[in-house]
Amino acid sequence: MAFIQTTILIFTFFAFFIGQIVRINIFNNSFPLIDIAIILLASTNLIYYLKQKNLKPTNSYFGYFLIYTWVILFFSLFKYQIYSVKPIFYLVRLSCLLFLIIYPLNIKNKLKNIFMVFIVANIIFGLIQYFLWPDFTYFNVNNWDPHLFRLVSTYFDPTFTALIYLFFVIKLF
Repeated sequence: MAFIQTTILIFTFFAFFIGQIVRINIFNNSFPLIDIAIILLASTNLIYYLKQKNLKPTNSYFGYFLIYTWVILFFSLFKYQIYSVKPIFYLVRLSCLLFLIIYPLNIKNKLKNIFMVFIVANIIFGLIQYFLWPDFTYFNVNNWDPHLFRLVSTYFDPTFTALIYLFFVIKLF
């Protein structure tokens, strides 16, 4: 189980690095590879906790919030007769992210160093993007936000990129 979880964690680091560049179509909806990786990582982490028989959550309030959101989604789908699976996928992604907070990963220092390598590589790609291709208004055709002279890196989002870089700076200092 440790090998599978480590492999999925490295896959998640790689998917985290490539950001929005690689997308997968599921049920006529396009999702970034990171969403699939997070679902796999949260699933294997939950299986790990089930095998350890240590299901004591670190923060149960997130669990209550998840139960509330799933109930609201269930009633909303029937009340408003929404025939799209996109809200369900968003809630699955949110649930998996919160499961990783409720049941945190046990990451060894070696894997933390691999993650830092991916972050540094992303920073390098981001700086290359900023200086060589600062005009992202071409992506208006694909319904992306028009980013002009902003560092968007591989995430195509300056706010998310800044958040990742902030975590990197916090980790350094």
